[in-house]
Amino acid sequence: MKRALKHNDTYWRLIDGKKLISKAKRAVKKIKKDSELKELWEESEEYPIWLNTINDLENRL
Repeated sequence: MKRALKHNDTYWRLIDGKKLISKAKRAVKKIKKDSELKELWEESEEYPIWLNTINDLENRL
């Protein structure tokens, strides 16, 4: 019984993890496309560095 519960718990953690990754992908995409944060970085000389970092994060997700 304990083994079955442990397996079930792991399964739900994986499902929750996939949902979290999906939410993170949507958030990064939204920030990259149209956000006040993006606008602030666009005014900076370091915008290309920020954009590369965002792209890297997007690829790792």
